[in-house]
Amino acid sequence: MSVGMYLASDRKLNVEKKNNTDTFYSLDELKKFDNSRSIISDIKSNLELNIYELDPKEKIFTFLNDNDKHFQVEENIDIGAINSYSQKPYIYYIDVFDWNLFYPYLSEYLKNLNSSFELWKIWEDEIDLESVEIRQISKLDTKTLSKIFGRNDFLNPIVGIYA
Repeated sequence: MSVGMYLASDRKLNVEKKNNTDTFYSLDELKKFDNSRSIISDIKSNLELNIYELDPKEKIFTFLNDNDKHFQVEENIDIGAINSYSQKPYIYYIDVFDWNLFYPYLSEYLKNLNSSFELWKIWEDEIDLESVEIRQISKLDTKTLSKIFGRNDFLNPIVGIYA
């Protein structure tokens, strides 16, 4: 089961559309590369993922250029679990590429929105409206944002509301 992170807003944001033509690889496919040991080592250290807890067939990995962003906010074009949680008309998927720099850059991004929004962290394959943990956000700093998204620990759906 995978976890999704979303930004929901009352207004349309100027973001990239989620591109379904990007090449994504499963863990099993990555193991076939000549430099698979290096790739898997990078996954463990940079993404802090326990590869033994991942579905080896799920295509969740892609290769980025060194000059790529630390995260990306993409228009969510798929109707999924998030649509059962948020009533906001505009929902965006947050894709994290570098957890070490994610929070400072996300903080700056959110401060520049100048509008209210919701930040969601949910299970993609499960809807559990009764267990949603609601947190009001008053500051858009690294510490506050890390309490919403955490790292890899996740039990119940959570929403941070910034008004």
